[in-house]
Amino acid sequence: MIDVQDPSLNLILNVCFLVILGLGLVSIVPWTLKLGGNRWTLLLPFLAIATYVVYEFAMPNNWDIRVDLLLLWPILALILLLGIVRAFIVWRHSARAQRISE
Repeated sequence: MIDVQDPSLNLILNVCFLVILGLGLVSIVPWTLKLGGNRWTLLLPFLAIATYVVYEFAMPNNWDIRVDLLLLWPILALILLLGIVRAFIVWRHSARAQRISE
């Protein structure tokens, strides 16, 4: 996958790349958020951003052409967008439950 001529950086970069791809796949799955179930999916955008930050810090400065970003940025955008949708769903369900309990 990614080869920057340093075995330790290669490992960090490839693991981070695969984690971001995995988080993208997990975020697409339509987990149910009713009654507080699967609220861990709200953490996916934070995990993706943290992993991306580690990925960028591990990337050498002498890399001029970054083709990897053509894949990573759309995946990160998708994860963030789906995270916002999930947060809205949780907010709507909690507001509805609060109105019912009153």
